[in-house]
Amino acid sequence: MASKKTRELELTIEQLKQELLVTKQLQGNLECEVSVYRAKESAIVNALTEAQSSALRIETEAREYADSVMQTQMRKHGRGCGLPMKMQLTPTAKLQRSSTTLRQKALK
Repeated sequence: MASKKTRELELTIEQLKQELLVTKQLQGNLECEVSVYRAKESAIVNALTEAQSSALRIETEAREYADSVMQTQMRKHGRGCGLPMKMQLTPTAKLQRSSTTLRQKALK
């Protein structure tokens, strides 16, 4: 009787070893998939960061170009040429003025 019980226990142990092996293989596969997703995540973060930097650079260049066009027009037609003060400001100056105003309102 003891040998039958021993045989059953040995079979159970062997089955558990097989299950453990399958589980470890599955864990390895999942770890590999996680690594792939992390690499993709990193690539996306890098792409978004680069896009943000490019957008900022393009915006800065556009503001500088707009400033130069405004200055050229002011030189051609006289300072302000009868325009309201708000319209005489260059785009960059307008942005600086509005952000200062917003900060002042926020502090109140």
